[in-house]
Amino acid sequence: MLDRFGQIEPVVLFAAEGYYYNGKGFDCLEKIEEILQDMPTVKRCVIVSYTRGTKGRTLPVKSIGWEEFVEPHPAGDIAFNRVPFNHPAYVMFSSGTTGAPKCIVHGVGGTVLQHLKELRLHSDVRDGDRVVLLHDLRLDDVELVVSCLGCSATLLQYDGSPFHHRRATCCSTTPTPRT
Repeated sequence: MLDRFGQIEPVVLFAAEGYYYNGKGFDCLEKIEEILQDMPTVKRCVIVSYTRGTKGRTLPVKSIGWEEFVEPHPAGDIAFNRVPFNHPAYVMFSSGTTGAPKCIVHGVGGTVLQHLKELRLHSDVRDGDRVVLLHDLRLDDVELVVSCLGCSATLLQYDGSPFHHRRATCCSTTPTPRT
């Protein structure tokens, strides 16, 4: 994480207080504390409740719980601002297999076109379809989730392994033909 985020010097960091693996919960607050010590540019860390929550727990220095973070901001309409085609949308990183991970900035226009192509043409996602994503909730999937919603599809995202339970359910991998 430090190899990647250290390059872009983030000011705000969002982190889950824990995660699940193989049916067992793991706490991340100590690890988050270590990361914050090594990333001095972070002025605020927002801790999202995921396994045990944040209520009554000691959070790392510079941290705030999600509920406290959103409390002063009442729900309302989202203001959208038009931006140029190549305006930065997000940063992804190379794997780091051939040296230090490299920052790759993705633009809004190219991302929208690529995702619409992949979802509408390659995956045949249409208005009213249901899209199921079976994987953990990694940061690099956020843009795909938003793009599914942009296709007017309903999204079901399952965090974890569908095969963790003792009895697995068989599913057909053959796509259902459209009529």
